[in-house]
Amino acid sequence: MDENRKEAGQQKEWPDEGEGQIILSVQSGYLQRFNKKELIKLAQKENIRIRILVEVGDFIPTGIPIVEIFDVRNKLSEEAEEELLSYLHYYHGENIDENYTYGFTQLMEIAIKALSPGINDPGTARICIHYLTDLFRLRMQWDDLGQACHEKGPVVLKWKVTSFESLLYKSFEPIKIYGSGDIMILLSLSQAIKTLAYYDAERQAHRKVLQAFYDQLLDLISKSHSYKVDKMFVKPRLENSIDTYLTLKEQY
Repeated sequence: MDENRKEAGQQKEWPDEGEGQIILSVQSGYLQRFNKKELIKLAQKENIRIRILVEVGDFIPTGIPIVEIFDVRNKLSEEAEEELLSYLHYYHGENIDENYTYGFTQLMEIAIKALSPGINDPGTARICIHYLTDLFRLRMQWDDLGQACHEKGPVVLKWKVTSFESLLYKSFEPIKIYGSGDIMILLSLSQAIKTLAYYDAERQAHRKVLQAFYDQLLDLISKSHSYKVDKMFVKPRLENSIDTYLTLKEQY
């Protein structure tokens, strides 16, 4: 994830794109990775800019737009196009070393399996929530931007990055649905959101989505746990907003 954070954090200028040359996929499969180093070399050699139109991990059917090329004087040669496509790698399986988002997916899947009636192990689900929180803490350190350049030159390669908001929803929403009847799961999720709000206190880059998810959890808790003993247990552990956690950092 550190390598991705360094590359994604490059905030260099990408000129207005205009209309580029579209390259279609020539095979079906899951895009697992692409060779950034070789794509940058190709961009420099052909004097072009490259934008990958899909996310790593997406299933790519044959014949859909997968890459867009800019600054090409004429149509990119067939040889150069084949070379470019050879740097996009497809294979089956979920290799965390190649795509960090698989780590989030695997923890989410373990959690919802643990919450299934056949297994009924909420303790394991809570542990997954804890480790997901720590992964999100790391993910918050870089922006929703994927781009790279040749040494100190201009940006020549851009790609889609799974946004923090999308990753949060895909990871926590299934756990919230499967664990909606378990007050401890809902409290664990609310604590996870408050913890992330604490880490986001300085930048407040994700304040809106964190507050929205937290409000949803509050609403679910209030509707599904109406017994007096539940309210006595829950009330001290919840806040009406995450403002407390956003200002907490200033005290240290």
